[in-house]
Amino acid sequence: MSDFAESRASFACETNNKAVNEIFQSRLQDFQVRTEIGSQVASNDKASLFSLYEGNMKPTFEAIGEYDRDEKYNEIFNEESRIVMLEQKNHLKAFVSLRFDTEEGEDDRIYAVVYLYELQVEKDCRGKKIGKRCIDALNTLTKHLKLDKTMLTVSKSLDNPFAVKFYGNNQFIFDEIDPSWYEGGEDENYHIMSRV
Repeated sequence: MSDFAESRASFACETNNKAVNEIFQSRLQDFQVRTEIGSQVASNDKASLFSLYEGNMKPTFEAIGEYDRDEKYNEIFNEESRIVMLEQKNHLKAFVSLRFDTEEGEDDRIYAVVYLYELQVEKDCRGKKIGKRCIDALNTLTKHLKLDKTMLTVSKSLDNPFAVKFYGNNQFIFDEIDPSWYEGGEDENYHIMSRV
């Protein structure tokens, strides 16, 4: 079973950016959509992407004492990451950072997954269903590539209550490996959620 999941995840990694782009563009027609490998994003785009990330998330992670700028920068612009940029009139309005990977579940079962690392939307674009449409695109991508589920990790800090509710409203549930299922895990400051 694990070999099959690993081969599907490996196959997904070979998916070209154009295929990812087309799925997102079909749901976000009011945006120009560009998909690039994280490590190949142009410097000026990296600056815009990271500025959006920090504007949205830096206070949340600083509040719990877990902000490491270099670590987050390297995670987003990793060679295994796909960055889907949503622009209007050449201005970044939102982005998704994802990876195709495997995740070990209960009883050592291995799942082939799309792992959502970031979904960031400009403050002035919130309330326009951009996040929901990105989630729909991710779900379509997961099905198209015959992967098992879409997964994410979300901070449950007091500065981030909207995020857990947003993902719940978009059919994500606490995954079988979410720390809250385990004794002492409820003290962790994050949830692992998934959508099948």
